[in-house]
Amino acid sequence: FRDRLDPPVPMNYYGNCVIPINFSGDKAKTFSGEDGFVNAVKILSDSVNGLNSRGAEPVWELYVEGLKKMEAGSTQKLSVSGSNKFGIYGS
Repeated sequence: FRDRLDPPVPMNYYGNCVIPINFSGDKAKTFSGEDGFVNAVKILSDSVNGLNSRGAEPVWELYVEGLKKMEAGSTQKLSVSGSNKFGIYGS
């Protein structure tokens, strides 16, 4: 993912790079039922694949615009994070 950012994150950077990538506007029912997990994976996959090389600033601007469109208490919020540096998420 480092090379997708503009400017790229240096190879010697030791921290995590956390950026918002999606405001899907989906309802909770999208993630429930038999196809809920598959729907969530597709939305997340499409969001990551859509990053391409837009750079961090345009992604942040999209995030801010998404926040402005949200009404308090009316939107499902989903957060996913991870770290490949420490190996604590492995099985």
